[in-house]
Amino acid sequence: MIFRNKLARAMAVLGVALGATVLTLPAHANDEEHPAAAAPEADKAAEHPAKEPDKAAEHKDGEAKKDGHDPATAGSGSAAAAGSGSVDPATIDVPDDDGELSKADELEGNKLGLGCHGDAEEGCTKAYAEFIKKIIPKVKEKALEKLEAKIDEKQAKKMETLSWVLFFFSFSGLLLFLMPAFLAKKYPGKGGVLFKFSAIAAISTVVVLELFAGVVILLKAVQGALGKFTNPQLKIVVAALDGIEEEAEHLVTMGPQLIQPTLDHVLTSDDPVPVALLENVKNVAKDVEPFIAVAKWFKGISWVFEYVPILMTTIAVFLFVVGARPIIKELILLPQKAAAGEDTAGVIREAFRKVGREFLAALMLILGLIVVTLFASEMLALAIKPAVKSFLDYFFATVIYVQHPGAQSSHIFGSLVGIIIFLGLNMGVIIVSSSAYLGKFHKIFQAKFQRQVPLANHKQFWLWGTLSLIWVQIFPFVFMLGAEPLVDHLAEKAYAKEQPNWTLALLSGPVIFVLGFVVLFWAFRGFKGFAFMFKYKPEPPTPPAEAPPAATPAE
Repeated sequence: MIFRNKLARAMAVLGVALGATVLTLPAHANDEEHPAAAAPEADKAAEHPAKEPDKAAEHKDGEAKKDGHDPATAGSGSAAAAGSGSVDPATIDVPDDDGELSKADELEGNKLGLGCHGDAEEGCTKAYAEFIKKIIPKVKEKALEKLEAKIDEKQAKKMETLSWVLFFFSFSGLLLFLMPAFLAKKYPGKGGVLFKFSAIAAISTVVVLELFAGVVILLKAVQGALGKFTNPQLKIVVAALDGIEEEAEHLVTMGPQLIQPTLDHVLTSDDPVPVALLENVKNVAKDVEPFIAVAKWFKGISWVFEYVPILMTTIAVFLFVVGARPIIKELILLPQKAAAGEDTAGVIREAFRKVGREFLAALMLILGLIVVTLFASEMLALAIKPAVKSFLDYFFATVIYVQHPGAQSSHIFGSLVGIIIFLGLNMGVIIVSSSAYLGKFHKIFQAKFQRQVPLANHKQFWLWGTLSLIWVQIFPFVFMLGAEPLVDHLAEKAYAKEQPNWTLALLSGPVIFVLGFVVLFWAFRGFKGFAFMFKYKPEPPTPPAEAPPAATPAE
């Protein structure tokens, strides 16, 4: 993106000032004692490269030993890497088993990053970029492992809760044993019949509800297993860390005080990567109130990221109630029908047949769930990646902007919140459309197996419903393809002068992304697609009964 190139140029222009600011905001006690120690030594070495190389090396070795690390073992490659432009992977440690970056790894990054402020050589910049690119995959792996374990734990708790709720609810069928007490007056002398069929109805209801519960738990287990593919939290972690890795060479000026603490934050807390970045701005800027406000706001809406499992659980329980209701109703009426002398043959058999047919409908739903989830997963990745990278672009731009006198909090808040809203729109259309389509999909197969409604009766849904799903889910990616060139053009204009037009640079993109998304989604019939999926009726309305012919008046 041109926007990123312009942002990189702005970073370069402001690098000296920002570097000085970073060096006055130390992360370690030793740095507090000598906040600008690294920069003067680098300058001296640059002035006399032939005369004093040993002194510079001795100084770096001494600083490392003061921190408790021998350069020969912990960071011996840093000085050489800064000059050569490459880092030996053997000299870079990976995160410790407890999840935090190792002290040697942190020291290595600080040496490389703090040595690149001001008139940094190209080799030093490349060395720090290689350092970031080396540790990002390890951080990503551990962060995803931790987040997936948390998701699995929550899923297990929800499954346990759902299982117990359905288990105890199924035993509510035993209340049917009390029916003779309520029906004795209505059917005098039928006590034996009422007791016999109440017992049959009670036991059958418990068994039927248990079977239904088994179908629902199977469906929920499959939903949970597939949930990782469409979980926005996982997608955001991957997209954000990938974005930092790709922009590593542009982040040297703020790397040691912003990027490395953020990576530690991601490994040691449950906060999303954007929140970790926002909260660590305090290490590179004095006015952090707008960033903290955005971080709190982002945390406040983080429940949206758990919308998918919550929705799937709700759908599972709803399907349980809807599917079981007509069968339970027949079983509850069984004692009354028997006492009234009506034919009750086949009621129990039909109840278990309905459970079997409901199981077939659930199997078809699982098949549809797999296909829709895999497609939605790919579309979600395509939608979230550019949205998160746009957030990173505007985040780093606001970090530079806040260094300027007269920086306005409203610009920072509006820019970052706008991009977060855009990210939410991208996720929302994909998640909600998947749920709407699968709900109708399941009802169609329920009608097929329970009431023998042919699938051919739903040609309209198979064609327009499926096309609506595909279009709605691919729209965020297509929109980004068209919106990015316009945002790039405006960014180029904003950064064209020596003094950037920060209002245009920070607010034009979020406005285009949010308003443009909504307007074009409406213009290209995205809302029509939603309406079709939500309003489609799997069963045509029952035609009104014909009125009996009027009686011929007697002559």
